Amino acid sequence: MDFYSITDRGKIRKTNEDSICVESRNGFYMAAVADGLGGENAGDYASSETVNSLKIFFSENRIPNEKNTAELVRQISSKIYNLGLSKKNLNGMGTTLTAFFTDSKKLVWVHSGDSRLWLFRKNKLIQITNDHRFIQDLIDDHTISQEEADVHPMKNLLDQCVGTPECAPDTGTLNLETGDFIILSSDGLHDFISGDQIQKTIKDSLSPEIICKNLLNLALEVGGKDNISVICSKV
Repeated sequence: MDFYSITDRGKIRKTNEDSICVESRNGFYMAAVADGLGGENAGDYASSETVNSLKIFFSENRIPNEKNTAELVRQISSKIYNLGLSKKNLNGMGTTLTAFFTDSKKLVWVHSGDSRLWLFRKNKLIQITNDHRFIQDLIDDHTISQEEADVHPMKNLLDQCVGTPECAPDTGTLNLETGDFIILSSDGLHDFISGDQIQKTIKDSLSPEIICKNLLNLALEVGGKDNISVICSKV
């Protein structure tokens, strides 16, 4: 598999609270995007601790599946939550997490928060994960439209993330096909760049590196209002 990853502070934020990683081991791969919440120091800490815990798990030669990855994220969430209670400067911290593990044939993903996993297959972009946002429930039960949600004053309020008392991550498994693109993004990208724009960028690009750089440039061109992270892999 061909991977490329990129992260940027953007044009407004003082620091980059996103943490990203791509790891490989014996034909297995792991990729993750974590978007830290709760202030500059706390957000950095929560996202980096979460990604580092994933790296340790991946290095221990375990075979990732939906059950053990969900349990891992619950354990990390409990650790982050308790650290926030014990240290004043970390109080209220948390992080989104969207990650996947793959052997190029099957992909296992785990997700909490509003970073996203996308699959681009046969010229069509599919959003695999659902945002854990308060507003998502209103969209799902057709109380409001997606267009109304995009301008709702509570659109960024999370239902859950890593670091909440009861983190319940979503998980899933995908069977991969040759030519698939797998994309992870933080909301600094997809809150400002539409799915149609992401889809067109992938169609017009030749490699994960070009895709990542072009998506980052699009987000910066519309203001770079948040930290921006993108990981792209081609099967």
